[in-house]
Amino acid sequence: MIPTFPNLSNPIQNHRRLPQTQPQRYRFEPGMGMGYNNVGNNQGIGSSSTATTAVSENSLPFSALLDKHKREIDLYLHAQGERLKQALHQQKRQQMQYLINTFESRTMSIMKEKDEKLEKLRGKTKMLEEFLKKSEQETEMWQSIAREKQEMVIELNNMLFVIQQNLAFSTPPRNDIVNGNHGVEDDAESVNECEAIDKNDIAIQENHQEVNRKMVCKWCNSGKLCVVFLP
Repeated sequence: MIPTFPNLSNPIQNHRRLPQTQPQRYRFEPGMGMGYNNVGNNQGIGSSSTATTAVSENSLPFSALLDKHKREIDLYLHAQGERLKQALHQQKRQQMQYLINTFESRTMSIMKEKDEKLEKLRGKTKMLEEFLKKSEQETEMWQSIAREKQEMVIELNNMLFVIQQNLAFSTPPRNDIVNGNHGVEDDAESVNECEAIDKNDIAIQENHQEVNRKMVCKWCNSGKLCVVFLP
């Protein structure tokens, strides 16, 4: 079936054909947006408004009625678009709030882990500082002991040198020609004295060697104080 359209050049003819081309159940209600008016709905006040609408629509030309319906459709689409924008905005805001909450919880968890690690590092640093302080005190103590030992060794060496000098100066000179017959006796006494001196020298040298042997480094075999080994 081919639809027939009214002739827009004759408004009066169009006005007469409106009830035939547009049934009552497809009329739009003014002020209600886009919607169809069913026959059995809105009784009472709705029936009177429908009758008034039908009279007003029948009194309008088709072009004006079409413009009116177009405006109502535009208003309806605009309202639906605004609702859709609000719904999208609300959804976007909820998603942003969810992301922010997730990021905050993740950040708080990471910060808590970092704080725990920092606390452990502070404890280890404190322990290392105490150990270093104790090591420095022990180093100073061993250095003081080493200085005392070195001073004692120097003092013993000086005493040994003085004793050797005194023994050298206290040895009597051998003069067999002047003494004559007493030369043999003097020789015997001098031999005994020399033997005694030699024994004393040997004992002193052994003592000195023992001291030097104790002071010799077991690593470099040197008697100089250059390195202090801590226990």
